Amino acid sequence: MHDDTLDWRVQQLPVFRWAALAGRPVGEMRIAERTGALLLAVRRAADAPLEPNPAADVVVPAGAVLIALGSLDQLAELGGLASGAADASMEYS
Repeated sequence: MHDDTLDWRVQQLPVFRWAALAGRPVGEMRIAERTGALLLAVRRAADAPLEPNPAADVVVPAGAVLIALGSLDQLAELGGLASGAADASMEYS
């Protein structure tokens, strides 16, 4: 089934060392709540295996790659968090 009204993408997003996401557990990031994007997998390093459906306690280091599903806007927002561009508005409890 194909629906032209849906515009979803899967994207790889690098986590920069100065981003607030770097060094945080997946569960603490609250990606879906903050951006609406769905985190599908994490690759913690270039030579590390892909970790699909990462558990909440998986720590994402700087240099990791997030693989996420979402709309262009959702992925752009997540990209801002992963790059450090949106960190000023990100609060952790």
